[in-house]
Order: sequence, then C-alpha cells, then structure tokens
Amino acid sequence: MQRLNNLIDDSDSDEEIIPRLKKQTLFLLSKIERNLEYISDRNFSIAPINQLLGTIRFYATNSTQMTIGDTCGWSTPTTNKIIHRVSAAIAALHSEYIKFPSTQLEIRTEQDNFYHIARFPRVIGAMKCTHIKLSFVPLRSQVGGEQAELYRNRKGYFSINVQTICNSNLEITDIVARWPGSCHDSTIFNNSIIKVKFEDGCYGDALLVVDGGYASTSYMMAPLESPRTQAEQLYNESQIRTRNPVERSYGV
Repeated sequence: MQRLNNLIDDSDSDEEIIPRLKKQTLFLLSKIERNLEYISDRNFSIAPINQLLGTIRFYATNSTQMTIGDTCGWSTPTTNKIIHRVSAAIAALHSEYIKFPSTQLEIRTEQDNFYHIARFPRVIGAMKCTHIKLSFVPLRSQVGGEQAELYRNRKGYFSINVQTICNSNLEITDIVARWPGSCHDSTIFNNSIIKVKFEDGCYGDALLVVDGGYASTSYMMAPLESPRTQAEQLYNESQIRTRNPVERSYGV
C-alpha cells in the first residue's frame, strides 16, 4: 500500500513532490487516506492518491464517469465505486469543519464580524437555499423511485434543494442536503434541527438574515418587500449587504 509518508520526503520542495499537486490536495489526502486504502495490493489496487485525484478531476470537469475512467485507466464500474468512496470519506469530515457558533464567545465573535459589514446587529449567520442540478435525468430506478418527479424543481430540471448557512467569512456553518428540488426553502428550514435550536433559545437573541423566500420571525430577518420610508430603505440596504456572504459563498 502506498502511504502519504512514502510520497513525501522532508527535503523535497512542493514542486518536487508531485507536479502541479497543491498542498491542499495532500492535506486532504492525509485526512482521508486510511479510508481509501485496500486491504492488500492484490488485483492492482488503486492507491489513495490516485483515487483522490481522479475524483477531484470528476468534480472539476463535469465529465462523465466513463471519461474519467478512460483518463485514469479505470473501468466505468471502478470509477463509480471510487468516486462514491472518496466522496463519502470527504463528507465524513463535516463535523470537523462545518460548525455553527454555539458558545457565548463564538456567538459574540460572529455577531461582531457581521456587524462590521453593514451595521446589522445580532446576526450569526446568513441563510439561503440553492438547487444542485442532478447530472442525469432521474429514472425511477435511479432516484426517487415512484416519487422521482419530486426532484423536478420549479425551473423544470431535476435537482436537490440544499440549505446552507454561512458566516461573515463565507464559510459554511450549517448545511442540509437531503431534500428534492420541488421542496420550498421554508419547508426545508421548518424541518431542520437549526430551527428547533433557535426556538429553544440555544443562541440567545441571535439572528439569521434570509432572502424574501422566508417569513420574518423573532430570530430570522428577511428584507421588506416594498420599503417606503427612509428607515425601511436603510434596513433593506443593511440586510442585503449583511446577507451577501451566503450569496458569494456558492461561487467561492
């Protein structure tokens, strides 16, 4: 088995380790490598580094699994298995990197960071849903079973509607990625754990800023639909600028 320690020598420069391989890739490999190793080297088992690079190429190019397999020298079934295996290993790291503020210090720090954007007080997160397009037409045997049409969203294509909350630094702090594309944003939030925690007072007087798809509540502030007074216009301007990090986070 090919271990990361065998790939890197302390005296090597970044350019000498693996051509065009970034430090972030090697760091990610060090986190998930043990989950990608095969029990033995029989049948020409594929090294973890190659599994990771093939999967990253799949993410980056939007190619088919057959194309990735041809590029890497794998069969299509092997490519499918590797992509699912690596994706599951990466997703398993979520609790280490996706963390919502919970302590008083964390909440206060995040509120201060959001306040510096546009002077909107008490905000600890900006929330939004986005549709992640499915790269295939879901047949009944592939997704949704008899309920496959639930994945068709209002724009006519098949997707998963993903709810995310991010902080002022564009980092995701909470994510819900299990609802079909036809589900409304508010339905996802109403069935989420984060709503239960807000209503139980776990975050004190903290707020979420959201778009017009949600109703305003004691802990969730949406923009005004038709601002008339100067105060209402200033509120909307501050609210929109404060919510901007979650809009930008998808692009990042």
